[in-house]
Amino acid sequence: SSSLHPIPSYWSRAGLLERPLTRLMRDKLQEDPAQRASLTLGFAANTGNDMRRYNQPTVREVAAVFAGPDGAPPTNRDIVVWPKEEAGYRVSERNDLVDPLSYALLFPNGTAGWSESLRHMAEQQTKSYNKLTAGQFYAHRLMVRNLDNPIPHGAGLLFQQYLVDVYCRVEAMRLSYLRTHQQELRAESYQELRSACASKDFRSGNSTVGRRVVLPASYPGSPRHMQGNYLDALAMVRVLGKPDYLITFTANPSWPEILAALRPGQSPHDRPDIVARVFHLKLQALLHDLVAEGVLGKAVGWTWVVEFQKRGLPHAHILLIVASADKPRTPADIDARVCAELPDPDDPDAAELLNIISRSHVHGPCGVRNPSAPCMEGGECSKGYPRKFSEATTMPQAVYPIYRRRDSGRTIEKNGHVMDSRDVVPYNPLLTRKYGAHINVEIVTSIRSVKYLLKYANKGHDRPTLEASTRSPTMWMRGMWAQLRQCGACWNFL
Repeated sequence: SSSLHPIPSYWSRAGLLERPLTRLMRDKLQEDPAQRASLTLGFAANTGNDMRRYNQPTVREVAAVFAGPDGAPPTNRDIVVWPKEEAGYRVSERNDLVDPLSYALLFPNGTAGWSESLRHMAEQQTKSYNKLTAGQFYAHRLMVRNLDNPIPHGAGLLFQQYLVDVYCRVEAMRLSYLRTHQQELRAESYQELRSACASKDFRSGNSTVGRRVVLPASYPGSPRHMQGNYLDALAMVRVLGKPDYLITFTANPSWPEILAALRPGQSPHDRPDIVARVFHLKLQALLHDLVAEGVLGKAVGWTWVVEFQKRGLPHAHILLIVASADKPRTPADIDARVCAELPDPDDPDAAELLNIISRSHVHGPCGVRNPSAPCMEGGECSKGYPRKFSEATTMPQAVYPIYRRRDSGRTIEKNGHVMDSRDVVPYNPLLTRKYGAHINVEIVTSIRSVKYLLKYANKGHDRPTLEASTRSPTMWMRGMWAQLRQCGACWNFL
């Protein structure tokens, strides 16, 4: 009907908004048609939920936003082809012409995309391994095959849109497989499903429970997967004791390996595939140093998780348990492994380390120096910076110790503000110098912090809160959705 506003209906078909919300927004727009031109969709703050997952984006980047259960993308897409002077018709997202039709600039010769008819090479086929999956196809396509051809890797934002689009399609196909192979997964044996079917409402026909589709624990990012990781980590702690170190490793877009792979005029933001690939290699090297080389002591237990938050760069949380003889038990042990001070600017051997610390390990400025900083909540820094000076390391009954931060007069300038050791994020000099990136090393001093740390490391998908609004303050809609960024898409293709 021409009286219906098309935008809420499109958002609903595209999976951006839940249908009850779009219907309510449509009804409101019908009551006041003058508001139609001012309808917008944007991110909103949501302090009523876990701000580690529902915080607002702080960088500009391409992302796919969708409403789906457990952070899963929708499995049904409305793709319509409109030929000239002919009626439009729908095509399946599994059609090999979807890529060249959707991204004509990336595939000007009409290069076909993935289709169900693709097979592996004959010498690699087996009885059960013969079909080429969509994930394998697009992982192959992301590799640079021709250095003289800038397409598609040099297409900037369009390339990033293509990345998140094809990954959402790949995930949708995986979910479709799980939905149609529940019997092979033995989903009927799950306790939750048996409990739902045995309920009084289900037997009386009043239950809203329909056909249940159970995501197995092997599906990355599903609630069962995250819960399983959490329980595995708890079992490890039960046997080996509490974690000794919490290490946060963040990618550095200025790594020489990334800059060397860029084309003229490109920035690291234009090549999320390179950033993800180099970070993967660096993370494997860091884990080798921690586990095999024993940089912080002989490792007896470890777990890690990689995240792609709204700050734009991937990072990893690593929990490390070391042998009893290597545990940091005294302030001297902590000072030998963790530093929270600016390096000596007069020491020529520390010049490289000082440059890295100044660039990646100084928090802020925030507080009175910058009240609008992203970390500010209620007029104070949510991370507790700037810290107080301390002549010696102390070990209170808290999550982390109070590190030594002597008032030595060493300062640097950042964004026009003078910063000192009170603003330094704790680090290990050896690891920071080797990897040239932000590697926050924290000592875990209390067993009471174990559950918090493990839940923090396995908190699940990053999610935004979207707000559909008009100029009228009484006409707005808010809901929670899942979000996938381009670097996370590339990581999952590795």
